Amino acid sequence: MSTWYKTGTVAYTNGQTIVTGSGAGLNWIEAGIQPGDALRLPSREFVEITAILSANQLEIAEPYLAATSAGHAYTIKPTTARDVELLTSIQAFRGSFESVRDNIGSGRFPVGTLTTPAGRFIGDEDTGFDRIYANAFGIVAGGALRVLWDGGNNTIFGGGTAPVYNAPNRTTMQINGVEGALLAFLTGDTKRGYIFATNEEVAMEIEPSCTLKLNTFGNKSITISTTNTPRWVFEGGGTYRPASDNTLPIGAAGNRVSGIFLGTSPTVTSDERDKAWRSELSEEELAVAREIADEFGIFQYHDAIAVKGTEGARLHYGPRAQRVFELFDKHGLDWRRYAWCCHDEWSRLVEDETAPVETIQTQPVYRPTGEIDPETGEPLHRVVFEPVPVTQQQKTGRTITIREQGDRYGIRYEQMTLWVIAALRADSRADRAQIETMKGEIAELKGQLAMLSAFEDRIAALELRG
Repeated sequence: MSTWYKTGTVAYTNGQTIVTGSGAGLNWIEAGIQPGDALRLPSREFVEITAILSANQLEIAEPYLAATSAGHAYTIKPTTARDVELLTSIQAFRGSFESVRDNIGSGRFPVGTLTTPAGRFIGDEDTGFDRIYANAFGIVAGGALRVLWDGGNNTIFGGGTAPVYNAPNRTTMQINGVEGALLAFLTGDTKRGYIFATNEEVAMEIEPSCTLKLNTFGNKSITISTTNTPRWVFEGGGTYRPASDNTLPIGAAGNRVSGIFLGTSPTVTSDERDKAWRSELSEEELAVAREIADEFGIFQYHDAIAVKGTEGARLHYGPRAQRVFELFDKHGLDWRRYAWCCHDEWSRLVEDETAPVETIQTQPVYRPTGEIDPETGEPLHRVVFEPVPVTQQQKTGRTITIREQGDRYGIRYEQMTLWVIAALRADSRADRAQIETMKGEIAELKGQLAMLSAFEDRIAALELRG
């Protein structure tokens, strides 16, 4: 109260210190009347007010000595005690605010805890930000560390406090997860794909609406490595090649490639400098080669018949490997010594069986606190972690067979074909030699016939003379 208060009238009781007010609009509490103010009596003297008992009752320092009466006009005067109290309050506030001024007020926050972070929200005391350790700043939600940035330019999501892949002058972005970590990609509210890591694999999965693109803006290559060893390289010019020369196959005996489409014939190394030369085929080898063609025939693959039926499966022409290899045994040769005779084996391949299992996980959910934000007037909410049913693939403790143990015989057709050609050439060369011999014999016979014809002519001439 900064002005004198005169609303209504008052009543006094002889010998009492209680003064009662009445009249429209009278309210000493709302008017700000305080102990220490002065009440002017009907005698025009002032007496100190010692207490405000209610909106229309107060207490004075001395008993009223005049006769009991009511309906008196009055005046309440604020005193300098108000100024003293205000000064005292200001000084107390200043003293209490100095720590705020010197700390938070100057941008310096105390170190908190995960349940009471240094910077936190009204009605949500376990959510905010805090200093996690020296040169490390963290975001806390629900009393747990969610994101951390450290002085090494590292960012860690999911509660981790230190990068596990750390090296000098490298920046790490790390995602920690209890059962897995997922980095999702969206445009607007539309899902595009994600990278998901579990204890056993890291997978990238793309939505059907998107394509996966790997690109280098310059003429640089993309290298694929396993066991920290480069395996395959996409060169900047588009060439796809192995990282090392003549060491890696495409496909395997138990995991074959179904087909390769080429614009030109493949180039196979045939450099003389790479070969330790032996000789032409031996007589035994030529004997095998001569009989190989007898094993050629029309056939269909069983797996094609299973899919397309006998009428739909395509017809192929060639030998049966085991029958060809029997020819080597027949002529006393070991077919395993020859590179075009192949026999590959593979072991049984199994993996852990999984099945969908419904589990309960805690997930963040916004819930109202029942309180109102004093600045905006809006209801306050906080993130709480509630149990939510989630279906996940989990191991059953059993294994399933992906590929049975097996083996397969095969032939490298180009070398086998060269054997057949070599046999034809040897036979052709023998035939030519035989033809040349026969030509000589025919010439000799022609000479003998000419001599015989001349002899017959002489006999005929003598017969004419005689």
